[in-house]
Amino acid sequence: MGPLRGAAPVEADLEKLRESGRIERFERSGNEVRIYLADLPKGESVQLAVRLRATARGSFTATPSRAWEYYRPEGMTTLRPVRFTVR
Repeated sequence: MGPLRGAAPVEADLEKLRESGRIERFERSGNEVRIYLADLPKGESVQLAVRLRATARGSFTATPSRAWEYYRPEGMTTLRPVRFTVR
């Protein structure tokens, strides 16, 4: 997930994804989260649910998220930014 402003991922959701084997591991760096998958066959997709906890009020646009095969960044896919409001 790209860096977030106004919200932070719920760490317990990331831990559950790791413990269930849906993700290999995750790393947090400031407001950014890196999620590692062990395998994703070509043409398949995956949806991962991670709740966000509000950290500030306002309207925000998360930066675009990116996905790529670990040793092949030339195949990177960029997901459009998500807009959300915290009241």
